[in-house]
Order: sequence, then structure tokens, then C-alpha cells
Amino acid sequence: MKRFLITCARAPVSLELARNLNRHGHQVFMTDSLRFPLAKNSRSLTKFLITPSPRGNIDVYQAALLDIIAEHKIDYLLPMCEESFYISAIKASLAEYCEVLCPDFNLMRQLHSKYDILSLCDDTGITLPQTELLDFTHPITQTSLSNSIVKREFCRFGTDVLLSPTPDSVQKLHSNAAGRILKQEKIIGTEYCTYAIAVKGKVFAQAIYQPTHRLKVAAGIYFKPIKNKRVSDFIHAFCQKHEYTGHLGFDIIETADNIYIIECNPRATSGLHLLESANLADAFLGLKPQHPTSLNQAKMISVMMLIAGLPFAIHQRKINTWYQDYKQAKDVMICSQDYGFSWFQFISLAELIHIAIKDKISVREAATQDFEWDGETIK
Repeated sequence: MKRFLITCARAPVSLELARNLNRHGHQVFMTDSLRFPLAKNSRSLTKFLITPSPRGNIDVYQAALLDIIAEHKIDYLLPMCEESFYISAIKASLAEYCEVLCPDFNLMRQLHSKYDILSLCDDTGITLPQTELLDFTHPITQTSLSNSIVKREFCRFGTDVLLSPTPDSVQKLHSNAAGRILKQEKIIGTEYCTYAIAVKGKVFAQAIYQPTHRLKVAAGIYFKPIKNKRVSDFIHAFCQKHEYTGHLGFDIIETADNIYIIECNPRATSGLHLLESANLADAFLGLKPQHPTSLNQAKMISVMMLIAGLPFAIHQRKINTWYQDYKQAKDVMICSQDYGFSWFQFISLAELIHIAIKDKISVREAATQDFEWDGETIK
């Protein structure tokens, strides 16, 4: 039995991982800066602990983690979301007391950059879309934006991405956001997302899926597993090339001839839900490759499918498709062994709504504002 410390208890993937580790006999401790994060009331937890936000408080955050690691004799620290970048930046100090399951900061930064990731993909069996950094010392014309998308170098969940850019919208994006803006060739094809767990370059678990239903054009709320050898071969080649340890995901578009990388997330992605039947501790510790039977079952966040997916399906006149998909998928929240948890997800959502109203931001922003990382100097 090992003791795992999982960060970002608010994320559905963190709840999934906690349940999995607990099911396989390990003790799970979780942290978050929210008072009522999603996984707090899960029966899978040995203990939940509140920490300060890492954003703008890295020294205080580091001290809090070190206290938790020492007091609870943590064996493995497993960062889940964008707090991973802050933990990676202080990895050396934490690694004196437990094993930190994420890459070094320099690699994490390159992976998170929508521009730098491309240079890491040479000789891995994937095609790179034509990409350039925009130079705002010269006028941006509509002709120059033809067949392109424009995005911030560091962004998340489809935000700050212009699918049909105009000179005005590009200038507005540039004015409202710090950091570099890039223009990328628009690739038309089938979109896939991935999730993988690797140790020293060897892949121990992976999932490839389609985010069939989304929050508008942003984050997926329905995850349909698929098999794709070209995508799988790329994942293996990439992890081997960089001797990768930790988890990561890619957004990929496949055309008739090629597969194109769009971006990389060096953290947990929703594909983790598809690995429910795997022994994820064995994967993270590099003990045994996993081939889970759960890769045959679509997963969904049913609350969001009802709140957001259903109205969108009605608007798009695709209610029958929505209904068929809804019937076939398994909810990622509800678990028969975690029955005390079911209603707690609404308390967690209420806290985010309260933050959104108080700070006059969207619920999406409220869910991530305290640990987002957009390329700023951390320490």
C-alpha cells in the first residue's frame, strides 16, 4: 500500500483517479484551494486538506505541500491540472521527501506552449500544421488570415482561440491577453483527444477518444473511446523520444493522409475516465502495462450533458443523436461504492457559481483562475 497525494480535488479526473487508487488498496490524500471541491466528500479519500492557491503564492504553496508530505508520510505526489506547472517549478525541493510524478519544468513549459510543442515532435510520425507567431508591428489583413485559426500561445479549454479570425478580433485578442499570439493553418478532419501515462519513456496506459459533446466549442463533456494505430504509434514515439514520465494528452486532427498535432496538455485529461478498469497505480509506478476493458465504454459528465449538452442539441436539431449517446454512456460522477458523494457535486458547483458572481467572471474562469499558468515567471 502506497500513500498518494493528489492535487486539484475539484477536477472530475481527480475524483476518478482517487477512486481507482483506493480501489487498488492505496491511501489517497487530496488538496485544493477550494473549500468544497468535487472530490472532497468521496469515500475514496483518507483525508482532504486545503492549501493556498499556487498562483502568486508559490512559496506559501510549497510550504503547505511540504507540511502535508511530512505529516502524512506521502510516497507519491501526483499533480493533476495546471497546478502541475507550479509543482514542477518547485519539484526539486519536494522530491527530497517524496517522488513527484511530473516532468521537469523546462519540458512542461515547452509542452504547454502551442508554439514550442511543434519543435518537440520531429521524427515521431506526426505532421505539423503551418504555424507562425504574429508580428503586430505590421497590419494584420483578412487575406493573411485566410484558412487559419489564431490563438494565444498559452490557453485552455478552447478559450482565446479564434476559429474564424478577422483583423479586429485578432487585435482585440492581442490587446486583452499578455504573451505571444500565433496563427496556425486550419486543418479540416476528424478530431481526437488522447491521454497517456508513461514512465521513463514507456507508455503504461493510454486512451484515444472523441469529445463528441462539448460546452459549445470548448471542453468536452462526452468521451467516446476509439482505436487509431497512427495516433497510438505517435504517443509511444513521443514519450520514448523525451523519456517522458507522468501523464499527458494531445489534441490531434486526422485527415485522409496525415495526423496533425494541434496541442499538448502535460497533465491529466478526460481520457483518464476511460481507464476506469485499469490499475492506475501500476501504470504511474511503471509496474505493469494496462489494457483496460473500460476502453469499450463511452463516458460522460451527465450533469453537464443535461444542463449544457441538451439545450445545444435542441438548438442544433440533434436531439435524437444526443439521446442515443446519453443512453450509451456511463456517468463519471456517480459510483455505487461512493454513494455518499452524489449530491455533493452540486455543493461544489454552487461554490464555483458563488466565486463567479463575486468576481464577475464566468464559472469556467472561476474553476481555474487560481492555478492557471500562462507562461509567467514562477520563481
